[in-house]
Amino acid sequence: MNELITTIAPLLNYKKYILIGENHGVNENTTFIEHFVKEISENTKIDYIAFEYPAFCIDNYISAVANDSYKEIEELPVTKMLLNDGRFSKNHFELLKYLFSKRIKFIFFDSGLGSWDERDKSMFDNLRKIKHTDKSVVVIVAGNIHTNLSQLIIDNKQYNPLGTYFNKNEVLLIKLQYHSGEFFNFERRSFKTTLMPDRSISIVDKNQIIYHLDKATPTK
Repeated sequence: MNELITTIAPLLNYKKYILIGENHGVNENTTFIEHFVKEISENTKIDYIAFEYPAFCIDNYISAVANDSYKEIEELPVTKMLLNDGRFSKNHFELLKYLFSKRIKFIFFDSGLGSWDERDKSMFDNLRKIKHTDKSVVVIVAGNIHTNLSQLIIDNKQYNPLGTYFNKNEVLLIKLQYHSGEFFNFERRSFKTTLMPDRSISIVDKNQIIYHLDKATPTK
């Protein structure tokens, strides 16, 4: 983590958005986010942390966090959906509680619209409504397909991920890459085991950094 923070520190003077591209269903995602927020908030103001959850359920989750009551949201259909696709877990609830205790605002930005392109464009539109204060950042957590800064081909169709809509000079992508272990996305699945590099980060370019983690454990 220290190497990552040292590397991105100069960039935070002009980057407005930090995208964290995760593989859903990994316990260590929340550990990374909490430590990352703790480190950068010492010198950089975080306006919001935005999560890839349906925007309509934000009030329910804020209430549950404020009351320290996971039971308030446990049986909601939206929570069951998020638990099954790996976007949410009890560890995420603890993360939201941590942010709440530090008075760091969190928002949800998923629109739930149909096609890949419609959904990602609408998610960007939701994020664009966030007002920035001077010398501050918005941290955005989403699946690593959505956070790509370049176009992709999915099902033989051109797809514009969420990340492509940002001004490249204003965004920094940190992609979490696991080299072994399992994740949960409707079922337990395994990562392909690959060699962990000597350094914890790989710099792709001035807008993209890969953060390497050795092993993942599934959320369910």
